[in-house]
Amino acid sequence: MIEGKERISVASVRSPETSLAAVWLSWPRSGWLFGVLLIALYWPALIWTGRLWLTRDAYSHCVYIIPCSLFVVWLRRREIRAAPAQPSAWGLLPLALGLTIYSAAYLLRLEMLLMWTLIPVLAGGILILHGPALWRIMRFAVLFLVFAAPIPYPVEYWVNEQLKSITSFCTAGIVSAMGFTLDRQGNLMEVPGAMLEVADGCSGYKKFIAMLAFSSLYGYLFAISNRKRAALILLSMPIAILANVIRVVGLTLAVLIGGIPLFEQVHDWAERSVLVIAFVAFIFTGKALGCKRLRFMPSRDSS
Repeated sequence: MIEGKERISVASVRSPETSLAAVWLSWPRSGWLFGVLLIALYWPALIWTGRLWLTRDAYSHCVYIIPCSLFVVWLRRREIRAAPAQPSAWGLLPLALGLTIYSAAYLLRLEMLLMWTLIPVLAGGILILHGPALWRIMRFAVLFLVFAAPIPYPVEYWVNEQLKSITSFCTAGIVSAMGFTLDRQGNLMEVPGAMLEVADGCSGYKKFIAMLAFSSLYGYLFAISNRKRAALILLSMPIAILANVIRVVGLTLAVLIGGIPLFEQVHDWAERSVLVIAFVAFIFTGKALGCKRLRFMPSRDSS
């Protein structure tokens, strides 16, 4: 009885302020509070990046990245609830790094870097508030957000140029091998009656990046080894390039057979067709690598 009275007296001397702070700094309330602060801090970055997604065709696939990350979190919700709480001070390193770069990028108006800083800030917040166990569960969903961040222009330009060069080289070789007359000079291809250019919109850059994102998510969802997941990502690159080459070859043949009017008629249809071809080829590649059983299907005996 005396021991019980001592417990009551100790509890009674706690200040309301201390108790309220302890409540809000405990998980999961601290996670929700961190999320609200994160949205408030990154709202300018989300607005700027969202406009980029909606106005530039090369980034149109990015609108699906955040929903896909949230879907992965939902799939692992039971593991998230069961993860032991072991807050780690090591999270201060990525958190401080991300916030420092964000502040510098915001002040210098380097908007392209803002979304990139979200990844270390999220990683640091998870480690500080909950610990390594939750980070291991959330790691893919956080790192997948890299596909929502704008690629710095020098990197984007270099990738675009390489893709244009590969596409024009392969197209010229295939069309010439089919017996048609074609004179290639860099990314320009001259055919009887027309001059064609493999421009930025025809480089296949959008398909290339979208296939990288899709292959990463696809491999993660299936019960295969990390080595096979890496192989799936690597194989998605030639699949995307090949699909774009097929598209440009088809458009070149359209000009050779029916001139510019036929080219204009089949232009949009060719883009949709090769996307279907690319994804079908990728699915078959995934099946060949063992993508047959999903990792996060609930057990039948679970309620």
